[in-house]
Amino acid sequence: MATHDYVIANQSGAAFRTDLNNALAAIVSNNSNSSSPATTYAYQWWADTNSGILKIRNSANNAWVELLQLDGTLTLEDGSASNPGLAFRNDLDCGIFRPEANALGIATNGAARMVMNTAETNFNDGGSNLNFRVEGDNDPNLLKLDGGTDRVGIGQSTPEGKLHIERASSGASYSADGADILIVENNDSVGIDLRSPAANSGNIFFSDTTRGVGRIFYEHNNDAMVFCTNGVSQERIRISSSGNVGIGITPEAHNSSVTSLQIGGSTNLYDDSNFVILANNVYLDSAGNKRIKADEASRFTQEAGNFFFERAGADSADSAITFQRIIATNENGTVLLKGQATNDNNRLQVRVDDTLATIMASSNSGTERNIAFHTRNTSGSLAGTFTANGLAMPSGKGIDFAADGSASGMSSELFNDYEEGTFSPNNTIGMPLTNEHPAQYVKIGNMCYINMDLTFNSTPADTSQCGLIQNLPFTSINLTISSISSSANGEQQLPIPFVSEASSSNLDHDLANTVFFIGKNESRVDIFNFSLGAIAQRAFLAGRRMRFNFCYRTE
Repeated sequence: MATHDYVIANQSGAAFRTDLNNALAAIVSNNSNSSSPATTYAYQWWADTNSGILKIRNSANNAWVELLQLDGTLTLEDGSASNPGLAFRNDLDCGIFRPEANALGIATNGAARMVMNTAETNFNDGGSNLNFRVEGDNDPNLLKLDGGTDRVGIGQSTPEGKLHIERASSGASYSADGADILIVENNDSVGIDLRSPAANSGNIFFSDTTRGVGRIFYEHNNDAMVFCTNGVSQERIRISSSGNVGIGITPEAHNSSVTSLQIGGSTNLYDDSNFVILANNVYLDSAGNKRIKADEASRFTQEAGNFFFERAGADSADSAITFQRIIATNENGTVLLKGQATNDNNRLQVRVDDTLATIMASSNSGTERNIAFHTRNTSGSLAGTFTANGLAMPSGKGIDFAADGSASGMSSELFNDYEEGTFSPNNTIGMPLTNEHPAQYVKIGNMCYINMDLTFNSTPADTSQCGLIQNLPFTSINLTISSISSSANGEQQLPIPFVSEASSSNLDHDLANTVFFIGKNESRVDIFNFSLGAIAQRAFLAGRRMRFNFCYRTE
């Protein structure tokens, strides 16, 4: 081990030889010594036996540059990204450097591209606009990290979302918004496959500051899909393996031919062959309709153009149900209460003990409809019709005031008629009449109220017929009592009218013995004088005027 100043002094032969041998020894040992040579030169070698490093003097001859370990280990200067410890001769800012303890960095163009340490391997450590790409055998963009857009592509050279996975282009390209975190693309059908053991579930979680406030998962052990909200265990919707859907409930197991939507513990919407059914406390298995729980049951059924409302009383859970039909309709618009709708059009039918009552709409005009009430079907008795003018009763029908407290002799509580109008009284076989004002009548029930103002025009030759007022609006009833005399059975006596005279000589001196009555089954007023046994001619001289206000009973 020797160092030398590499200066051979002028000396004797033996000393010269010794000095030369020492210089050669220093050369061949690379100036190996525990301390630096006393005299140094630019680019001089020094094998530093103290540190075990082979060093070379720099060009300025003011420092040593470490090259490698004396045991053969190659060591480098730490360097930096801009001045790597190991660089290329023609590209000195491209190479390897040591950014920190136990770290290795790779730099190009004076910037760190990859740094590896004990914790991580960091690509693009400086955050430059630098891409990272892995090329596969058939895919040039097997993995593409776009440093400029901060996106990752798998099979995609220009990812449009944070992660863009593409098997083949779908042909759709657009500017993604911030919500497009994951894009999965193919030129055919595309999917995401979540795989787990048969005893476990596949999950998708939705989180905010709390993990899993929403969740979708598939239970492989019973092949059910479940949706949760407001917590990973707050089940809201469940789709069973048979396709039945439960909202807030595990749906009942229906017949294999039925697919249902169950809402809560009781409500079911399901189909059965050609039927669509909305039911409460009902499910359908292979044995028929059954109760979900111990309670009443009801259902609404739609079949083609028919609709049915049915119910059943309370019974135990899972007990068989026999429905009673309450309301039914058909495609023609007929509504039946408590039974099966017939094919009659535009009707509401009520069934009591298999007997029908019918409410029917019928045309009245282009813009109006009548509502008719029948006591059976439309071939039965008509009870009444609502028209644009009100309630119309058929002949012989009316409103029955079946109230308590009727008189002992009451024979009817039926109000069956109301009518009012004018008529033209006359006397075609006796003294002609003049109507001073239009004669009026009001008929309420079987009572007819009359108002007449008449003048007898002349004295007829046949005085027996001059006391008649004909053409009343209704025929009188045939009474069974004698109201005038024992020989005039069934006649209705009228009040004496107000009489005015054309002159004082026309006064009837026997008016007190004169009566006015309507005979039985007649539509005329008879004027009769008891004292003469006939009609007094003098009472009906020309110019006599009578004002009548009376009522009589009709058929």
